[in-house]
Amino acid sequence: MRKIVVGRYVFGLVLFMLTIDTFNPKSTIAEITSRAQGLDVSSYQGPNIKWDKVRDAGYRFAFVKASEGATLEISTFRTNIVSSRSVGMLSAPYHYARPDLGNPTDPVADATDEAKHFVSVAGNFIKNYPCLRPALDVEGKSNKLNKADLSRWVNTWMSAVEKALGVKPIIYTGTDYAINFFDDSVTQHDLWIANYRDPAGTPNIGIWERNGKNWLFWQYSESGSVPGIEDTVDLDIQEKVDLDVFNGPTSTLDCSIVSPDLQKSFFDGAGSIVRSKKDCWGCQHDEARMHPHTIPSAVVFQWASDIPNCHDLKI
Repeated sequence: MRKIVVGRYVFGLVLFMLTIDTFNPKSTIAEITSRAQGLDVSSYQGPNIKWDKVRDAGYRFAFVKASEGATLEISTFRTNIVSSRSVGMLSAPYHYARPDLGNPTDPVADATDEAKHFVSVAGNFIKNYPCLRPALDVEGKSNKLNKADLSRWVNTWMSAVEKALGVKPIIYTGTDYAINFFDDSVTQHDLWIANYRDPAGTPNIGIWERNGKNWLFWQYSESGSVPGIEDTVDLDIQEKVDLDVFNGPTSTLDCSIVSPDLQKSFFDGAGSIVRSKKDCWGCQHDEARMHPHTIPSAVVFQWASDIPNCHDLKI
């Protein structure tokens, strides 16, 4: 995630070596290709992504930047979240945290304001369409807060979003943050780690490892080239893209899709799929509970994009 958008201005985010390491493709390619592949995009990649080409290149999921701070809505969010879903990709919105812009003496109030803003921008998509869990992006100048206050800020944002939407968000951060800038309470949240240096399958996840946790998603490159994503100025030049993998195969990723409102429409009181809608869902509720990243308070199911008319369901 290489750009920060503030008002009308775009600033390059300088990522220091300690914050997110340099990717070594030779050491990771075999391990990475065995997992479900994805990417993340922001306004930097523009609104004209050819998502069918992205899908055909083997990318299964996309995180799409929705908001930043307490007021900014990303101009390309709605276009990219709808377009990626329309071609059968799994997608999720993410929020770029800006605790450095808030009141340092009241991190709880500041985090609550940012959570409300994210829900106002992305909440309708999360509540009404099958999607992956939303993410909170913590990097950049967030470490202006001390460890205790930043951890409190993160936990407050996560709780506010979960309360509003019924879905547990995940946290995106780099290895330096995972080692140095959070206390152990933050490891309750599933991790999307940014690390471009460590050997195949073993990105350094800091305090998550110390607390017996693993990573859920891994952003292993900030300089990928993806068909369908060209430079916004020169269409003959491919734009650089952040590349990610899910910690498991596509079949497990499919059972990680969430949409809390579907519990009312598609499941009976015992947690079984309502028979009349079953043909559109490929992952049994009881079976999904066996997956390590299932969220108990939400419905987990597989979006069967290859079944006719399923995309036309009005949820």
